[in-house]
Amino acid sequence: GGGSGIWNQLSNGIRYNRTFIDSISASGTIFNNLRLQKHIPASGSLPSASFNHIILDSENSSVNIFTSNDNVLAPSSSQTVELGGSGDNGGYLYLDNRDSERVVEIVSNQGVGSLAEAGSIRLFNTQEENTVELRSGQGNGEGIIELFDGTSSNNITVEIDGQSSGGGGEISLFGTDTNSSFSELITLTANESSTEGGEILLKNFANDTTFHLESDAQSRLKLYGRNAFNLLRDNVSIVAKESSTEGAKIVLRDNFGSEAIVLETDFGSTSPNSRIITDELEIKGGSDFAENFDIITEIIDPLPGMLVSIDKNEVGKLAISSTPYDKKIAGIISGANGIKPGVFMGQKETIADGEYPIALSGRVYVYANEEGGEIEPGDLLTSSSELGYAMKASDNQKTQGTVIGKAMSGIDENGFVLVLVNLQ
Repeated sequence: GGGSGIWNQLSNGIRYNRTFIDSISASGTIFNNLRLQKHIPASGSLPSASFNHIILDSENSSVNIFTSNDNVLAPSSSQTVELGGSGDNGGYLYLDNRDSERVVEIVSNQGVGSLAEAGSIRLFNTQEENTVELRSGQGNGEGIIELFDGTSSNNITVEIDGQSSGGGGEISLFGTDTNSSFSELITLTANESSTEGGEILLKNFANDTTFHLESDAQSRLKLYGRNAFNLLRDNVSIVAKESSTEGAKIVLRDNFGSEAIVLETDFGSTSPNSRIITDELEIKGGSDFAENFDIITEIIDPLPGMLVSIDKNEVGKLAISSTPYDKKIAGIISGANGIKPGVFMGQKETIADGEYPIALSGRVYVYANEEGGEIEPGDLLTSSSELGYAMKASDNQKTQGTVIGKAMSGIDENGFVLVLVNLQ
């Protein structure tokens, strides 16, 4: 081997550029290297120093670029760029900072054979731990972006996959679980399968699936929890369309995994109806049981608290009561004095429907007067001659079949009596 150098003096007379051309023989092969250097000659007590700036290496098919400082007292040089093409990796570019720490790697072919990828880009922190990796061409040819936690454990925290098993994109978020290991805790998939839409999966700290949202033909949401037998069950299940002939369904399970509450929009096969199935039903928004009726309004506008009777001319309709001890008495318009109905009954678009909720049972306020005497709690109430007003049923011979209920109070300042509706 041998070499030659060419010197160039700078105008300040202190620093020189120098070019070396090396020829090295190895096993009968000649390798030519080109080195561009910076040279600082000796000055006083300071020794001379030479630093590589660029090396063109034919043996390794690479170009190395260095960065040096201009400190005459403490000169130094470090490689910051390496560019080349070699072996299975194809072309590559490495970038280092001035502290010789690798910060960027770009490779055109990563892997060999059928596992070869079109290229990759890797970013490192100042501890030379991988933080970001972009890969193309893996598997079926999809691109992948991975984010790492930047520690020596090199844990993946985010993965973006250009093609999942279902064909669409996928995003995975990783975190620590109960075993102090990194697990996939959140997954967002564009296509759950080749015939299905998006999917979202969430897992808890114990690595149990707790949330599952699917946008397939049924579009369902499932919330999971462990029951009394420590079995993971879908304690909440919401289905937008149960089948091609059925609508939505909601199922809530108890601690033993049994269906506790079922809300179904199409219950039954011959004549499906919506249905709620549960053991107990507690209603907190009202206190009476009401059914919807239409009311004849020719004489007076109906108001909540008015007493109503069966209209003899219109089948299925009611009228404001106006006859004492009326055997056609039917109920009270619900909603007076702030007490709302708790349960509504009716069948839309039939004779068993109407505009006004009529209390048939429970506690409501009713307009009342003293036509039958002073009203006290416990008195039976019936209709009076005043439109929509109740009175004390004081005539025992006329009372049977005309009672609307029992008074629970006297008449208040607004003319209302609280009554426990009980038609007799």
